[in-house]
Amino acid sequence: MSRVASVVLAWLAAGGVWAGEHAGHAGHGEDCHGSAGVYLTAHPYIINPAVPERADTLIMAAIEAPELRSRALAKYRLEVRSATTGVLVYSESGATPVVPGQTAELGFIWDGRGRSGKPVADGEYVVELITDVHEQGQTNPVLARLAAAQAGDAGAMISDRASSDIHADGFGEPDVALDAAGVGVRASGSPVAVVVDRDGYYDSQFDTRSAASIGIQSAGSLDPDFGYRFYFGSTHAHSNWSDGGMPVSDCTSGRHGVAGGARPVDAWSYARNTAGLDFLAVVEHNHLMQEACPTCTAQGVRDRYTAGFNNAISSTVAGSFVALFGMEWGVISGGGHVNIYNQSKLMAWSSEPNHVLTPQSDYPALYTAIKNNQPSGGSFGTFNHPASTDFGSFTRTSNGDAVMRGIALVSGPAFSTSTTFTPGGTRYDARFKQALAAGWQVAPEAQQDNHCWNFGTSTPNRTVALIPNGTTFNQAALLAAINARQFYASEDRNAQLIFRTTNGTSVMGASFNTTNPSIAVTAKVLDPDGEGVQKIEIWGGVAGTSSSPGAAAAVQASITANTSLSVSLPRKTSGQRWYYYVRAVQADGAVLWSAPIWIFWQ
Repeated sequence: MSRVASVVLAWLAAGGVWAGEHAGHAGHGEDCHGSAGVYLTAHPYIINPAVPERADTLIMAAIEAPELRSRALAKYRLEVRSATTGVLVYSESGATPVVPGQTAELGFIWDGRGRSGKPVADGEYVVELITDVHEQGQTNPVLARLAAAQAGDAGAMISDRASSDIHADGFGEPDVALDAAGVGVRASGSPVAVVVDRDGYYDSQFDTRSAASIGIQSAGSLDPDFGYRFYFGSTHAHSNWSDGGMPVSDCTSGRHGVAGGARPVDAWSYARNTAGLDFLAVVEHNHLMQEACPTCTAQGVRDRYTAGFNNAISSTVAGSFVALFGMEWGVISGGGHVNIYNQSKLMAWSSEPNHVLTPQSDYPALYTAIKNNQPSGGSFGTFNHPASTDFGSFTRTSNGDAVMRGIALVSGPAFSTSTTFTPGGTRYDARFKQALAAGWQVAPEAQQDNHCWNFGTSTPNRTVALIPNGTTFNQAALLAAINARQFYASEDRNAQLIFRTTNGTSVMGASFNTTNPSIAVTAKVLDPDGEGVQKIEIWGGVAGTSSSPGAAAAVQASITANTSLSVSLPRKTSGQRWYYYVRAVQADGAVLWSAPIWIFWQ
């Protein structure tokens, strides 16, 4: 493995994007995703030295520390470990300068060899970059706090293994020591997984067609016994009515109301006619609408928001495309972001224009406001790019239970300029498990978090809604699916994920009581392109409460190299409510997550 500058430059020129979130906006570090972070992506996910286009993997890393006040040095250690044993098979250390307001970019190529130069065994490996960022000669408590928060979320990793399983101290032992004169800030982003497959087990299961030739948009089930149609969309996009909609040729963070940028109607048009989406939710930052329109009065901002809500109705084409409008409420430094879909009233705190006053960082008050302001079809919320301490550490309320329906399982990259469905995004498996263990009944979303004019084309990631056969696809049908939690997250543009009781009476999103000794369930991953499946897992755990969460989720059943898994879930302790969901991995490493099925064992 080595750092290859020419590969980095070529990759960036091709529109490459990071498998992580973006830095905060200048002057508004909380607007999007805050602060110091390490972001990784690996492509392709599966390598086979015998296949030229997959002989090695390009690992791209970005180190961002936008709140630095002076030039700093980032000392890094790249580690490759076995996903099953945690054994270190390769490491590489170095240092790179970090300039305030800029991203330090690193590129590595790994060909499946260990530190001795000998090939490693076939299997799954976890790649992680650990950094020590330190400003010379001065402290930076804000950066330290944010970096510590970033490191505390290291459990959101692809391999679903706790950070402490890989590094005894949570961070590993870098080869390079901190400078005594500097102030070290350690950060470790979500690792990425790479599969070494010299035997060529997955070779025949790759879809080699171009992205443009892959069929997209809604599709009937490939399983004739499943009575639902699949609708593929995206649930997180911004226009120039806040801090998005920028042309891909000039798309950077920290800008609001870019002249000539995409308006909500432009975003919906692009999503429908270029990206081939079935639905798109435009959610403007609730506290940036004024900045995006500095000449607007407070009433003008409120009127603009109302116009967006009405434009979504008029931009919906019954039977083929649904437009949703709403807001992304909150600030990162104050507890996290919540998407609110199909909300007719702008909600904000006293310093911002609003229809409904909602105190900043008061999530119980927000949940109450959403519940008390329900337009036709309903209005529902989602936890965005979650950290472990966001949303009051996922504290539940009865009103929160009534309106919160989703959580991002993969998000971003928010400032990707790709228009060719480049794989990327940060995964949030650990936060999904945290929310479910606390008793939240939420389903997974795949959010692109578009800020550039590439709504639906930045990545292949899709939120997929299940609509009963014979139902006209419109706003009411999509909102009903959201309310019923009948949707899943997919890193594939058209893969179909089925999770249901084997008798067909309940599908993902359902909740029911039973006195039966067991419940038979079936999970399937069906791809119109014939792409194979590495593994299907059914995860399960006890749904507890905020103050007394259930034990960590665990795999209840799994199968490899198969598109279907059927199993009987054994009865649990009477009085316990359990959640079960599917996590499936396709041949190319793309992951799909189902909405859970909740079973109250009586």
